[in-house]
Amino acid sequence: MAPRLFRAAAVVVVAFVACDSPFEPQGLGERVPIGLEVTDEVSGDTVARYSFVSPADSPFVVFLQALEGTVQLVVVDSTSQYSIASLSAGPNSPALYQNPTSTFPTEQGDVYQLRVYAIPVAAAHARFRFVIYPINTSPELQSDRFAFGDTVVGETIDPMVEMDQFLAHGDSGQEIVAVGETPGSAGSGSVALDVMRYCDIPPEPTPEPNPLTVVLNATAFFEVANP
Repeated sequence: MAPRLFRAAAVVVVAFVACDSPFEPQGLGERVPIGLEVTDEVSGDTVARYSFVSPADSPFVVFLQALEGTVQLVVVDSTSQYSIASLSAGPNSPALYQNPTSTFPTEQGDVYQLRVYAIPVAAAHARFRFVIYPINTSPELQSDRFAFGDTVVGETIDPMVEMDQFLAHGDSGQEIVAVGETPGSAGSGSVALDVMRYCDIPPEPTPEPNPLTVVLNATAFFEVANP
């Protein structure tokens, strides 16, 4: 008899945990998982609220799709309460993974809030889904370091918000020209190549002209992304 009672207790615990799961939030500020598609709805002048914690210093986007009606999503830094990204979605908007916010930086351990409104306010009902998406800046197939003169091939930008970052060290006074291209078949898309320069202990990288003249102890920083 005891084993049967134990199994029943286990089922009850799972049921209660499922009721409180963030996988189906009620839009009251629940902490939602990163990388999971979340579906919810919002009506009238109410605001659906969610939050997430950044696991690392890394860039993020949020993908949004309206399943019914039109919605506006705003990403807010919980410390400053400033809006750092926003976008809308409606009946004629792109599919979920084709409709991202602008890329925004995050810091490890910081909390970011998402607020979703139905449009027009006070007179609408909308269903929507979104995904909080971390951007991995490490190349998938190649090393992130190369020497000037090397050709880096085989990397892809997928999904559309991805970016790959590479580093190369140069000699004082050396001048380089960096070229980015998509060698795939017709329709394989295009990429944007940004060349930046670190000097000594790297501050925030700053865009450099092409060609780039390398100064003493400088590391060139290359970022490839969707244009």
